[in-house]
Amino acid sequence: MEYYEINGKQCGKTLEYIIRCLDTSYEKGEPCINPVTGLEVLDSEYDEMVEYLKKHKPSSIVFSKPSLSEVPVESKVVHDPPMLSLEKCAGTELDKLEKFENWYQSIVDKFGRDPKIVASLKFDGIAISLKYKDGVLESAGLRSGDGDYGENVIENAKWIVDVPLKLPMKITCDIRGEVYCRKSEFKEVNEYCKIIGEEVRANARNHVAGVLRRKFDDHMEFIRRSRLNFVAYDCKGQEAKKYFRTEEERSFFIENLGFPHVVLTDFDLTDLEMYEQEHREHDFLVDGLVLSINDLEFQEEMGRFGNSSTSNPRGKIAWKFKDEIAEVTVKEIIWDTGRTGHIIPVLEFDGVELEGTTVTKCTAHNIGQIIQNKISPGAVIQIVKSGKIIPKLVKVIKQGEEIPVPVCPSCKGVANLEDDMHLVCYNPSCPAQVVKKYVHFLSSLGVKGIAEATIRDLLEKDLVKTFVDLYTLTPSILMDAGFTKRFSYLTVARIWMVENPEKIQDYEKLWLEIELAGFNNSYVEVPASKFITALGIPESGKEVGRIIEQNFDHIQQLFIVIQDDWKKFEGIGDITAYHIDKYLYEHQYIIQDLLMKVRPIFKKPTQGAFTGKTFCFTGKFSGGKKKWQQLVEEQGGVIKGSVSKKLDYCIIGENAGSKAAKAEELSIITLNENKLENLLKGA
Repeated sequence: MEYYEINGKQCGKTLEYIIRCLDTSYEKGEPCINPVTGLEVLDSEYDEMVEYLKKHKPSSIVFSKPSLSEVPVESKVVHDPPMLSLEKCAGTELDKLEKFENWYQSIVDKFGRDPKIVASLKFDGIAISLKYKDGVLESAGLRSGDGDYGENVIENAKWIVDVPLKLPMKITCDIRGEVYCRKSEFKEVNEYCKIIGEEVRANARNHVAGVLRRKFDDHMEFIRRSRLNFVAYDCKGQEAKKYFRTEEERSFFIENLGFPHVVLTDFDLTDLEMYEQEHREHDFLVDGLVLSINDLEFQEEMGRFGNSSTSNPRGKIAWKFKDEIAEVTVKEIIWDTGRTGHIIPVLEFDGVELEGTTVTKCTAHNIGQIIQNKISPGAVIQIVKSGKIIPKLVKVIKQGEEIPVPVCPSCKGVANLEDDMHLVCYNPSCPAQVVKKYVHFLSSLGVKGIAEATIRDLLEKDLVKTFVDLYTLTPSILMDAGFTKRFSYLTVARIWMVENPEKIQDYEKLWLEIELAGFNNSYVEVPASKFITALGIPESGKEVGRIIEQNFDHIQQLFIVIQDDWKKFEGIGDITAYHIDKYLYEHQYIIQDLLMKVRPIFKKPTQGAFTGKTFCFTGKFSGGKKKWQQLVEEQGGVIKGSVSKKLDYCIIGENAGSKAAKAEELSIITLNENKLENLLKGA
């Protein structure tokens, strides 16, 4: 069985689908959220999914490539040899020990003797390959899903501590390692974020991933102050090979080139407990050990765990550390109301040390967990830090008393219990929902740096009553209300999406930028898809915004569409159609007022040979998927994210997934890259 289960029932989503979503989030540096449950996934839970597939479906696409990540690669670097992931010793302690012993025995069986194994800490950072040509840094490539290509982030990489632009010898080689941010310096980064109005980072790894993928020209100062570090663990290239034959010699060679290298030690099973205890004391995130055959020739002869060139190498294996679990007693349950009215319980307890920090609260996800497990003040629970960052409830040791269904903590109104799992407040005037709706509106349009506290202040001072009021604010209005001059100018500038307003110290110049951004014209222009998303229509996200932008010419056309007609658009079902129709009817006057200040731009598909045709891409493409999609759009084609009966073409690249199989099942025309290219030439 390869389908994911919730409470013993299949949810209809395959583990491959879930792993693809998790891999994509991981590569982006975002929290790894299970798309089915909505809960964050621990490393150990992810490993369990992979192990389950390995046992029940060894032919799964999961094992044909280093990652199922769908992060697009724009400026491409070729990784030769590919950047690979490692086989893992994960699960229970017995499972890990058995996996290690099988791996070790396979080496003994192949070479007839006990090999020397060396261990190094497995940094929890972002993998990168630094390519040097004749000793000069030429490119810096991140690892992508297929392992063969990576995004070139050389301009950002030049500001990483310990990355020399020039080596002490004229050698052509690739230095591979991890980019990370020290725990102590990460605190300074978040303090700087607060000063310049940037969103505070959830954890050090997310911070690193975000900085490496930022456009350098627009964020040069932030990248310079991002406190990124680098540690090497490998050196590739024919010229370099002659200098080392073992992991230890390679380490010495890399350090002589001017790079810090992961510390290598002789591995002994009896030292595992020491590693487990000490890894939390380091000033950087660590999630395990890398165990390697010291002899590099032996490593190469061991081959791979699969047949693909990007399958995991057999000469190395990763030992995953167990998550640190703490047992605490619940003191209080705090209820938090979100933008859509869902009320989430947060458990508070006395501070406890967990993964190097003091933890005082964790989420219980929904009231269903509270009711089912009788969690109340006095209950004893086990918590773990998800990804060593986010506190998470994992087990109830001692139940408490049954608790009554609470009222909404924000408006004190009656809260409704749905499906015995979710608590929802339906009051449209609920303060917490109102604040978060404004934050969602601005962030969806692309506004940065406006926090909940700012919105709350504006509402409490009666400066804002509807979305449109945001665009009537001026620095003088805010200063008259008691805000500082700097805060007033920056708030208005951010609402009008002035680029990096915190860098402009001269107020006259900042006001000029605000005028140029749209204040002079009394309106700001945004893509229609973002405008629709920002409205916060229930059950409607970015995809609905895209559908509307591509199928309409003007926002006024939306008000004459009846509910049944919405269902004719692929991607909009019965429930979404109902909510769109209801929202437009109830908010038509508010939207009309908003259109005086925010003008949605409808970008219609280009007319061409593919006008009226729909395409779906799956797999890996030379030059990146985005390049081919753009060529199709230039000929009037419409790109779809999923396969259905209404699709005209399914374009299949390397390592195509389930979309290709579904297209074949539905008898949809499938084309490979060469056939698509011929089709484009004839267009």
